[in-house]
Amino acid sequence: MGCLGIIFVWLGIMIVDFLITSGLVWLVCFAFGLAFSWKLVLGIWVIIALLHSIFSANVHVHKN
Repeated sequence: MGCLGIIFVWLGIMIVDFLITSGLVWLVCFAFGLAFSWKLVLGIWVIIALLHSIFSANVHVHKN
């Protein structure tokens, strides 16, 4: 798989991740009577992505 294929796979994973996040946010908004907006979903998705990148970068496996 070339570089372009890797980019398309990565974009596909990001799109699916965003759709899952939007579905969960819609479900929470529907359950609690809140207003759903794509800005809210995008903000939550960016925060989750940033937290994932921060906490996954600090994990080191030490083997003796």
